[in-house]
Amino acid sequence: MTRVPPVNELRKICQLPERMSREDWWSRYVGRPISIYITKLLLYTPITGNQLTILMLIAGVAAGTLFIFGNYWYSIAGALLHLAEEVLDCVDGEVARFRKTSSLLGRYLDLLTHDIVYPYIFVGISFGVYANSQDIRAFIFGFLASLFTLLLGLIYNNKSRILREAGEEAETNSIVAVIVDQASKSDTRLTRLLKQAGGKVQDPTSPHIIMHVILIGAIFNWLHIILIIYGILIPCRWLLEVTFDLKYTFRGR
Repeated sequence: MTRVPPVNELRKICQLPERMSREDWWSRYVGRPISIYITKLLLYTPITGNQLTILMLIAGVAAGTLFIFGNYWYSIAGALLHLAEEVLDCVDGEVARFRKTSSLLGRYLDLLTHDIVYPYIFVGISFGVYANSQDIRAFIFGFLASLFTLLLGLIYNNKSRILREAGEEAETNSIVAVIVDQASKSDTRLTRLLKQAGGKVQDPTSPHIIMHVILIGAIFNWLHIILIIYGILIPCRWLLEVTFDLKYTFRGR
């Protein structure tokens, strides 16, 4: 069995500084400090990074399903399970990096998991809110939040495809470099605009902010309000991303 180093040494192997610098605040200050200890324990087992990603998918789907029942305690359990799933999102990559088994397949599974779980969480909340209120608006706002979460993923996928095709077809890398520089910045367009408008703030539509807002909503029984908020905010973010890209990112390239 491969020797498992102490946590401080394990951080240097699994949490590379150049990678950490590109991650959001939650991963750097919450997820990674917790995940490294779970990674250390799992390295004593034969479990792989891809298996952990599949476990993450199962946990995310289970979390969304718990919201469907509209039960107070089930909703809290769903929110906590969603939180655990996000910690696993840090662990799977750390295990793969330590074992030198990182691959494009692993990255694909990770992105696919996010594309399934995030919209499904809103679907589950919609059914749960409707079960308690019998208000059809729960499905309207839930549908909007879920649909535009998927469409945001579609925007990023299309950007990646354009970058790949541009890299294959361009005679020079100068055009591609400009686009890559814009597309690779960690902050979203909305975050940067909010920072310009009112100082240092977090994007309220980022997955980790949504995760904590849902947990607070479950605890205080405010999930119906959360659904309305994100049924409005996420479509607005999508519209902002599309408008910005049409006007600045790819125009004239």
